[in-house]
Amino acid sequence: MFSVIAVCDEQLPTNEHEMLDLTAQNLLEADPRPTFVVELQGGNAADEFAITYSNKAFNSAYKSILSGGHGESDSLDNAQFKTWALAKDQGSTLRSFDYAGAIWTYFDVAGETSRYRLVSATSKPTPISQPICSPATTSPTYNASRSSRLVTANKSLRERLNYLTPELETHLSLIERSDWSQAEFGDISEWPPELLETSRLCLVMPKPAAIMIGRRNVMLYNVAYANDILQIRHPQAMATPMDEVYPEGVEDLKMATEIVQSNGFIDVDTPYQLFFTSGAVLEERYATWSMFSLGAELNSIFLLSADGTSSVLEKRRQATLSKVRELCVGAPDFSAFCVAAQDACSGNPYDISFLRFYSVQPGEETPVLDTTMVGDAVEEDNSIKELLQSALTAEVPIYLEAQNGSLPTQWQHLALAHGFECQAERAVVAALRPNDGGTNKPYGLVAMGLNIRRYLDQDHQDFVNSILHTITVYSRSAMRRYEEARFRRQTAETTATTSLQLESFARMLEMSDVGYFNYDPDGTLRQANNAWYNLSGHPRVTDVPAGFSFMDMVYEEDKEIVMAAWNRLAVCKEVVSFEMRWCYYKDNITPEEQELGGQWVVASCLPMLNKDGEVISITGLMYDISAAKRSTRDALKRAEALEKAKASEERLRLFAQFAPMGIYTYGANREFLYCNDMWFTVLGVPKAPFPEATYDDWLVEEDAPAVEQSWTTLISTKKPVSVQFRTKKIWRSPDGHESQAWIMASSYPLFDCNGEIEFVQGACFDISQFKWAEKVEKVRAEDALEAKRQQESFIDTWSHELRNPLSAVVQCADSAMQSFRTMTIVAQRLAAGTEDEATQYKSLRNEIEFGLDSISTIVQCSSHMQKIIDDILVLSKLDAKLLSINPAPVQAVQALQGCTKMFHASAQGSDIDLQFVVDDSLNELGIDWVQIDASRVNQVAINLLTNAIKFTKTEPKREIRIRLGVSKERPDIVDNVEFAHETISKSLQVQGEKIYLWCSVVDTGSGLSQEQQALLFHRFSQAFAPRTHTKYGGSGLGLFISRSLCELQGGEISVYSAGPGQGSTFAFYVTAYTAEPPEDRRDSLTRVLSNMQVEDPAEQPEYSVLIVEDNIVNQKVLSKQLKKNGYIVHVANHGREALDFLQTSRHWKGNEDGVDLTVILMDVEMPIMGGLDCAKAIRRLQAIGDIVAHIPIIAVSANARQEQMDDTRVAGMDDAIAKPFRIPDLIPKIELFARKSRMAP
Repeated sequence: MFSVIAVCDEQLPTNEHEMLDLTAQNLLEADPRPTFVVELQGGNAADEFAITYSNKAFNSAYKSILSGGHGESDSLDNAQFKTWALAKDQGSTLRSFDYAGAIWTYFDVAGETSRYRLVSATSKPTPISQPICSPATTSPTYNASRSSRLVTANKSLRERLNYLTPELETHLSLIERSDWSQAEFGDISEWPPELLETSRLCLVMPKPAAIMIGRRNVMLYNVAYANDILQIRHPQAMATPMDEVYPEGVEDLKMATEIVQSNGFIDVDTPYQLFFTSGAVLEERYATWSMFSLGAELNSIFLLSADGTSSVLEKRRQATLSKVRELCVGAPDFSAFCVAAQDACSGNPYDISFLRFYSVQPGEETPVLDTTMVGDAVEEDNSIKELLQSALTAEVPIYLEAQNGSLPTQWQHLALAHGFECQAERAVVAALRPNDGGTNKPYGLVAMGLNIRRYLDQDHQDFVNSILHTITVYSRSAMRRYEEARFRRQTAETTATTSLQLESFARMLEMSDVGYFNYDPDGTLRQANNAWYNLSGHPRVTDVPAGFSFMDMVYEEDKEIVMAAWNRLAVCKEVVSFEMRWCYYKDNITPEEQELGGQWVVASCLPMLNKDGEVISITGLMYDISAAKRSTRDALKRAEALEKAKASEERLRLFAQFAPMGIYTYGANREFLYCNDMWFTVLGVPKAPFPEATYDDWLVEEDAPAVEQSWTTLISTKKPVSVQFRTKKIWRSPDGHESQAWIMASSYPLFDCNGEIEFVQGACFDISQFKWAEKVEKVRAEDALEAKRQQESFIDTWSHELRNPLSAVVQCADSAMQSFRTMTIVAQRLAAGTEDEATQYKSLRNEIEFGLDSISTIVQCSSHMQKIIDDILVLSKLDAKLLSINPAPVQAVQALQGCTKMFHASAQGSDIDLQFVVDDSLNELGIDWVQIDASRVNQVAINLLTNAIKFTKTEPKREIRIRLGVSKERPDIVDNVEFAHETISKSLQVQGEKIYLWCSVVDTGSGLSQEQQALLFHRFSQAFAPRTHTKYGGSGLGLFISRSLCELQGGEISVYSAGPGQGSTFAFYVTAYTAEPPEDRRDSLTRVLSNMQVEDPAEQPEYSVLIVEDNIVNQKVLSKQLKKNGYIVHVANHGREALDFLQTSRHWKGNEDGVDLTVILMDVEMPIMGGLDCAKAIRRLQAIGDIVAHIPIIAVSANARQEQMDDTRVAGMDDAIAKPFRIPDLIPKIELFARKSRMAP
């Protein structure tokens, strides 16, 4: 397919010496392919198509077709082919052209003085439906038999190269020492001559070329291919399969080779997008390439390629710049420009990964995202706001990079939706200013994401500079158009209003001596009053007078003045006032009139404009000044005008003096010129003459910069400003609080004839009332929200804490009732003697033990609920200050020891070593009986023991020591716990010696950090908030109540912990008094058992239930109840264990022989994983197929509010039942879901 014969430096004929005598022309004549040569001028395309040489194959088939000049007589195909043949070579790109039923290719050869282009043709590739690479045919690009005739000498690749440049020598050495074991032909010395000859051609070609050898497409390439295409992948790519050299394009390579194998040829002359990993960047590149099959025998492909990245990027970027210019050229304002620019740049999401515009409104310091483009306001984080503020003052664009953290994350994400669909890595932000000076205030900002797949090289930098420059230029034009349109609208509105006023004024002047007139733009008189006719001498006619008829009455010397004034009115649309003379239309002219030359008038004219700014008429007034032409009349008029001005000024002064606001005037240099009396009152400044009056010393220091900035802004922008600040004036609010007064001042500039600021006027108001009202409203709203939150938290906490034990009580009661019914049946059977007595007694004993266990649980839960209720009552009494202390004689040791025994069973169940230690101080001081409120002291001790057990039972080391002691002085430290002595001792009417009873509780629990210790002893506070009550239980009130009880008894409570994992020590003391032993008192407790009617439980279907409950008591009770009703029960302590159990059930994919499961009873509040999270996880597993069938989930929780019930269903649970509940209420729900499961397919 190539003109290889023409450029071979050796064709290896039979006699090698004969080859040396062959010329290039001999070889071209022998070539069966049509071939011709054209001469290029200095490496560039020639002006005319002139064939320098053509071989026999070309002359016989194509010369007649191409004969003729390169002019209009050529057909379109001929002209296009000739243009292609003479086109300038595009870098290293090998071009191809489909013409006259053949595929033509060319390459350039340098002669001694000129360059020649050799163009040759092959037959056109067979369509894909007719493969040419079948066993019966040969490749159109490689003829094995012909090659065998030409290549007969068995020379090595080095021997086939006549001349080696240093660069080619280095490259050839690399080829020779490379490992070619992956190629099908083995070592290069064993390659067939055809492959060696093709390799030689590849190496000597000046353009990038390569050979993909064998099925693995092992690479052999020339120097140009290494430099232009492979770059950093050379030399590793040599003798390496193509899919390893270019793993990013495996699919493209596979598709291309399949086409070549089918057609024998593929030519991609349009740059094709590729991605190369270059350093840390997956770089975007473009290339054109052609592949040719080397025949079935070699099973290899010849590849020609050229890098077109620069041209593609340049074309794409220039298209973007052109699109911006096209769409933005007529933008009427900045917002429309932003939309147009966004639309223009959206076509190139690769070089511009995102684009954002920000506008800077007049009088505002903070840039605002232009919402016209994005549709709605977008809240951006502070990092972006700070960056925009920096860009406003920067003289050059600011470049940002994600790698160094300067590019905000929020901007990085903007590039995800388009282009390369990945986060932006680089961006630039620049200020948009009215001109290039750099010192004027920006009207906007532009933030632009850069190409993610290209380094910021010089071409890339040039494009960024060009697009920023284009955006700046066209946005300036949009801003100018907006300002011009705004000015025209204002002018039109003013003109329309003036026109109406003049029309009204004209009617009023109809009877006046002042002449009134109205003309069309073409000079046609439309309306005039009698005074005008009298002054001008214009004839009164019924028909509309011809255009500019009034010019006939104008004094000859003044006609030029009148026409100049008319042009200013009609063309320049200016208001014109001028003096002129009318010709005298009367015969008896006085000498004075003759001296004047004509009837002198002063004409004042106004162009009337429509809404489009076009002149629709010219209206004016004129009056006779003949008698007052001299200075007398003018002086009188000036005096009259001055008098009116003084009167107006006096009215303004009176208004300012008595206005209910402070009014002031400053000079341009901030010199104080005027203020009214209210100004002193509003600011609270002592009254003083104007030059000495100042408020600088009365400003609050923190607000002085804001006032200074407002003045600077007004002077620099020449626009009105407003500022709020505080003064040292004291303002008293309606609720009696005093604060500094708030003032709002609004100032505006007054300009001189040159447009410079001459004065600054303004007014100030006292806005303290509004500021106070705003603050009060905010505080009230926050207080209301906080009160609502605390109320809901309080209700949720206590509801949960009460419902858990209450549920266990109800279920244990059901269990006890069921046991009693069973006992009745057993008793009946024993009485009837129908069963084995031993078996029945054993059953009776089991039922009695079960009933006693249930009743014991009821007692424990009731005690727990009583403690909770007691805490609520104590808290209520504390809030109402109704809690009283009632001292009574008790034995201190026995009181505290009895309290400790209450927890022995719980401690043993948790494997905790619980010790009670009596301090030696009791024996040393001889203290036995004391007067204290034992119930309140025990309540504190119980709270501390409960917490100690709760936080110790999960630790490896489990020890709790309670120590009781006494002292005659207020203790400073007990077991490392220090007391602050901030408590005021209560005065109690108690006899006996005053002493201090103290107690410490030392545990090896989880310990506390300093921050956690600071949270203790406060209402609703827990050290491990916010999930302490979920993992350990509790409400956060125990320690708060304990502190309050200690303080009520003249004592204190405190804590010491070395840190997390180091255990904790809680200690307290109360004020006590010595006492004598009282008489013994005994209490009795009567228990009444009611006879209950029971029935033999009916047989239940065999249901399997999984109970997921972290409360051991509830877990135990519910499990027994369900087993008693014939259920198979499984237990999990939290959601994570439940998910692990499901993997063993038959519902898990691939586990058909697993455990059966009918329904899950799921608690909500659990440690590790709660019920809501567990339910969501189960439904996710069900959705992806890991769980093969729907498993019903019933929520069983003490969270009883409707919103909480709704949350369970949203999480994926099927039903819910609130604690406390009875088993008869639960069983129907289980059976309902069991029936639904059985009916499900």
